[in-house]
Amino acid sequence: ADAFPKTLSISGTENAVDVSPSLIGGNNSYFYLVGNPFATTIDFDAVSKTDLTDVAYVWDVNSEAGDGGKNSETATGSWKTWNGTTGDITDGLIAPFQGFFIQANTTGFPNPEITFGAASKSTGGTFLGKANKSTFAKARLEVSGKNVSNSMWLQFSENGSASSHVMGDAVELQALSNSYAELAVVKGGELFDIAHLPITEKISLPISFKTTESGLFTISASNFEIPSNMKLVFHDYEMGEELEINESFSYQFEITSVQSKELSPLKSLQSGPIRAKSSNQNRFGITMEPTTAVSNEDELATVNEFVLEQNYPNPFNPTTTISYSIGETGPVSIAVYNVMGQKVAELLNTTKTAGTYQVNWNATGQASGIYYYRLQAPGQVI
Repeated sequence: ADAFPKTLSISGTENAVDVSPSLIGGNNSYFYLVGNPFATTIDFDAVSKTDLTDVAYVWDVNSEAGDGGKNSETATGSWKTWNGTTGDITDGLIAPFQGFFIQANTTGFPNPEITFGAASKSTGGTFLGKANKSTFAKARLEVSGKNVSNSMWLQFSENGSASSHVMGDAVELQALSNSYAELAVVKGGELFDIAHLPITEKISLPISFKTTESGLFTISASNFEIPSNMKLVFHDYEMGEELEINESFSYQFEITSVQSKELSPLKSLQSGPIRAKSSNQNRFGITMEPTTAVSNEDELATVNEFVLEQNYPNPFNPTTTISYSIGETGPVSIAVYNVMGQKVAELLNTTKTAGTYQVNWNATGQASGIYYYRLQAPGQVI
């Protein structure tokens, strides 16, 4: 449900040498998609090839005009090639797990073979692929005391919600032990172990805490990855306390009233996992507030790359918001086009300093359908 690119994590034992993928026979119009099968760089020139050309082809989606690629100033991405002595794949070095194409070398029906052996292993090389997507702003709160503990997560993005269950939310389930602590965000009357919340608006939500044990408890923060333009505040409404949450946040409190202990906690599984329930009164709460007002074209943060984000909401009617980042000061324009390639709106045409911004498009008067938007800056078109 979330957008590409994806990041895949792998584990296990690296391939042994002499990896020989099966290639279908063909003629010199055939291209084969293969990949570096090792966790180390390979030297394409040292790869054993039969009935194949000595050329490797890699699509570099991040290449741009002026960097030696073949694309024009109105396109993004280009093919990188290497023929053993010349090309944009530096010295024929292909990074771990890089996919590349290779072409059959003869007419008729050859028997193409390619073998990645020990001699092909090398060092260096640059992986040519999509840049890593920005991570979500997030933080973890943990409560502990008297041999019980629990945690909850806060995640912030433009797709989050402060009132409804959205993708990325994880509901809080009832404990399956007689002794427990429960910590969860309350939104829309539900409890969430992971709460996916909006990043561009001020929100205040209750925090549900329950436990079967009395005594002193501590709430602390970890995995704190909140940008400088966001402020998180913790509230203890019973004591009238208010503290900002940061990497060193720690709050101690005492509990005297506890939850009753179930005699048979596993009975809750007879009809499936049971969602935890919110009490009518919650002692704690949390507020998130952007410290920089977010409005049309407001700067959010300093960045060093050009990025154009997916508009939100999408689909929309009649307005939507487009977020973008500028890596350096210069003229910037954003325009919207219909499926015929006709410009229907110019949202921005000015000089901007490096930073992250938002711009809104009101499509009132436009026909329903699909539209494309384009960011253009010196040497950059997305």
